[in-house]
Amino acid sequence: CNGHTCFLGGCLCSNGAGGNWCGLQRERDALARRQCGVYEQRAYQQKAQGITRHAEHDYCQFYEAAFGVVQVDARRWRAAQEWEAALWA
Repeated sequence: CNGHTCFLGGCLCSNGAGGNWCGLQRERDALARRQCGVYEQRAYQQKAQGITRHAEHDYCQFYEAAFGVVQVDARRWRAAQEWEAALWA
């Protein structure tokens, strides 16, 4: 999948990539890129809370038509791993 995630026999493209093997680079317009950035900032603000605080950013950045959103932001994944390690320590 050209460095992207392979899941259930398909490629989950992100960051504007597309095509069967994520080899095509879709051109995202500047407004869409800016809006994803706004959603990301909003998701990680101190006042952001609740289970849906990342929903807009996840949809904007990681939505894949064939599978929906099955990826998470790397910062959130690392935080979850640290929390889980602390829980079992």
